[in-house]
Amino acid sequence: MTLADIPFGMRLKETAGWNQVEDDWRRILEQRPEGCFIGSIDGIDAGTGTTTRYESIGWIGMILVDPPYRRRGLATELMRATIESFEGTGATIKLDATPAGQTVYERLGFVEERPLGRWVLPKEELTRRTFERSAAVRAIETSDLARIVEIDRAVFGAARTWILDELYRRLPERAFCIERSGEVEAYCFGRDGSRFDKVAPLIAKREDDALELLDASIGSFVEDESTKDFALDVLDPTPTWEAALCERGFIHERPLVRMYLGKNETPGRPDRQWTIVGYDLG
Repeated sequence: MTLADIPFGMRLKETAGWNQVEDDWRRILEQRPEGCFIGSIDGIDAGTGTTTRYESIGWIGMILVDPPYRRRGLATELMRATIESFEGTGATIKLDATPAGQTVYERLGFVEERPLGRWVLPKEELTRRTFERSAAVRAIETSDLARIVEIDRAVFGAARTWILDELYRRLPERAFCIERSGEVEAYCFGRDGSRFDKVAPLIAKREDDALELLDASIGSFVEDESTKDFALDVLDPTPTWEAALCERGFIHERPLVRMYLGKNETPGRPDRQWTIVGYDLG
């Protein structure tokens, strides 16, 4: 896959109803061009597959096939290509699967790690509700990023330096943290998309801190009169977290499952990952 293929990828993701913008494709390609592929059938471009590498974790995303060419084995071939791109790296390979994709990935040896799901707050609800930023929440500054990356390494299981830097570069006004006694205990970034605005990721030791960051981030989008729905990709939510989302007007849209191939020796701290970056990036 090359930069010239981005319009094709955008067409496929629009057909699938996904949220990526052109800059997402561009940055993924820039980070790991050797792991991004176009699949063809009868000489016609018909699918995509992308990968990202975070130290010991390899991530597969954007497995998309044009509807007229589905059920002809192309998704499986794209998966094999992305998996082979990690050969010799020792990386555990992960992905977030839809129910339809899960059976494909199981045949390739992937196993379930934990459930996750998409939660959506319709834009009509954004204007009807109040989302306030508490005194405990402050904006993330550029000088905070290096230590946030180190904290995030322990939580995610590997350093996500480039994507956290990228999220901050794109939307610094959506990045918030809670700091106590000189230690950052919770942080979040915003992510823009074609269909949704998102808090992605949201990391916190405590659920009450996670809720304060969530309200601060949503409030920042509301202040700028966002015209999109709001979405969260939530990893294995607790009952109280689900209840808090429902109280804020979120609706559970669809279930997914996180899967892995390999030893999964650095699983991180899922209990501190209240939302993820996205299905395409982990």
